[in-house]
Amino acid sequence: MAHQFLIPTALFCLILAALLPSSYAGGVISVYWASPQRPYPDAWIGGALGTGLFDYVWVQFYNNPPCQYSGNADNLKKSWNEWTSNLSDTLFLGLPAAPEAAGSGYIPPDVLAPEVLPSITTSPKYEDMMLWSRQYDEGYSSTIKPNV
Repeated sequence: MAHQFLIPTALFCLILAALLPSSYAGGVISVYWASPQRPYPDAWIGGALGTGLFDYVWVQFYNNPPCQYSGNADNLKKSWNEWTSNLSDTLFLGLPAAPEAAGSGYIPPDVLAPEVLPSITTSPKYEDMMLWSRQYDEGYSSTIKPNV
């Protein structure tokens, strides 16, 4: 069963992270995930992420110039390393599927494979990628799939 919550404050998120495990006693398997925006730590759920409760974290590496691709991958790689060195969770690299899908941070597929993915996919915390949004994905996912 999937649960979705509207998180109004950072404190609420921290309390929720502390209470959720005890609410699923009795053999129920639960998977917890989060989708923070950059920078690290996320202003809303940074404290909750620090609990180690989350199994998966989908991080948005776009619409935030200090952590996105902007003609080169330096900021994105630095940001990725910051996330992976501070969390024990498994991470997904979140990118826009097309230039129109986000205000900034789009990486053309022919750039993503040679300039970004070698540094990201070798991390033991790398799980996969997420793309925003399927509505804009006109071949991006099928083009990058062999490299992810």
